[in-house]
Amino acid sequence: MKLSLPMPSVFPDWDRGVLHLSRADEIMAGLIAEHRGETLQPRGDLFLTLLRSIVGQQISVKAADTVWGRLIEKSGGCTPGRISCLSLEQIRSAGLTRMKSEYVLGIAENPEPLLEARWEEFDDEQVIELLTSYRGVGRWTAEMVMIFGLCRPDVMSTGDLGLRKAVARRYLQSKDISEEVMLEIAGIWRPWRSVASWYLWRSLDPIAVEY
Repeated sequence: MKLSLPMPSVFPDWDRGVLHLSRADEIMAGLIAEHRGETLQPRGDLFLTLLRSIVGQQISVKAADTVWGRLIEKSGGCTPGRISCLSLEQIRSAGLTRMKSEYVLGIAENPEPLLEARWEEFDDEQVIELLTSYRGVGRWTAEMVMIFGLCRPDVMSTGDLGLRKAVARRYLQSKDISEEVMLEIAGIWRPWRSVASWYLWRSLDPIAVEY
């Protein structure tokens, strides 16, 4: 198997993104000040990040952490070989739905597209196209992998309910927001919308979002 380049273990130019956001947006500057010294912590393992993103689909950060801990305990580690040795029922017993269990097992049994891709040569839409070729991986999951695994700096996941909630609360003092308005507000965050998104997620939860 010819592996792609190692994944980042530090988000490149995080401080430069923070400086841009602080200067461009007063509200974002306040969010950054609330969490001074904190950063997104990539794990440097794309397989792990993809599986954690699937586990985290449509559940809270705390619940996802609990389920993930059980899965790792059962498998003994997060590698394609260890996960693929589990039965579907063993994966389900960690707290995943049957559908999520099938997705996790399917990726573990066919990791080559993920591990062999030359990600550095792909633009964002090409990344999404490859990731969503896996069953169970939709655009949201692919966007989480781009932010937390590939450390792409300018990803804006408008379909993320937590992110929409945070933008509506901080910028409109509202409970909801349209995609169009959300993108308009986020315009001044370019080319660091991934960094901005992390601080908005952080504002909602005492536990930092990690995949």
